[in-house]
Amino acid sequence: DHLVVSLHHHETRAKASGARRLIDAGAMDRAPRWEAPPVTGGAPPAPLADLEVTAVPPPAEHDAARAAVVARARARRYTSATAIAATDGASPPERGAEGGDEPWSRGRGGSRVGRAVHAAIQSLTLASGPQEVEAVAAAQATAEAVPERAGEVAELVRSALLSDAAARARQAAGALREVPFALRRGEVVVEGFIDLVVPTAAGLEIIDWKTDDVAPAEVAGRLEGYRLQAGLYALGLTEATGMPVARITYVFLRPGVERSPGDPAALAAAAADRIAAGPGAPA
Repeated sequence: DHLVVSLHHHETRAKASGARRLIDAGAMDRAPRWEAPPVTGGAPPAPLADLEVTAVPPPAEHDAARAAVVARARARRYTSATAIAATDGASPPERGAEGGDEPWSRGRGGSRVGRAVHAAIQSLTLASGPQEVEAVAAAQATAEAVPERAGEVAELVRSALLSDAAARARQAAGALREVPFALRRGEVVVEGFIDLVVPTAAGLEIIDWKTDDVAPAEVAGRLEGYRLQAGLYALGLTEATGMPVARITYVFLRPGVERSPGDPAALAAAAADRIAAGPGAPA
């Protein structure tokens, strides 16, 4: 076995690079430089003989071309439904209980309990029994370093599985969980995950589990902060599948309340307008 390490780096702009640090630690002195072995059995074929190799441009032209490529790359903006909602001045979706819909924060972002709940729901079947729920909830709570809150995680998971939304998903054919989407509008790309997508005769239903710490009377107000997120979900899912979104359901697990933020088509149209308005525009 061999460990091959590239020490190529920019002499002036990469002074803190891994290659530079290895060289400073003596990598050039303590490890042999690899040399290509001699070729035996005749002359080797000319490398890239079948390719047309253009002349290397002078440094000034190369730098200008690179700057143009970097400028084009920076023009495209990647964001999430939650991030766009935050720029509209919406209140935090949950008081430390949940967070964004970015793929790297599965299953959902702000608190360890919220992540444990979403991860448990994702791991279980929608028909899982009490013992399975307890075991998976305990495992996910431990994974999130909150083993003492495993009972709370299990209770929220049970709330999701006992909801009317979960019942509709069990009765449907081909319900999908943790559905990723990417929506492009001009130079803006919105990415996210949808907790549950349920096919119905009228179209698709989007279901989102929320672990907000709210009382039943506060759900309507909290739901207003999710309207833009819901519209982006509907817009992205329709463009990805070509199917209409017939219903959007937010299930607030702590109070056990299910609500719709509004008509999916109207929410999607509003979301499209919001993206077109650009960052910092009023909602």
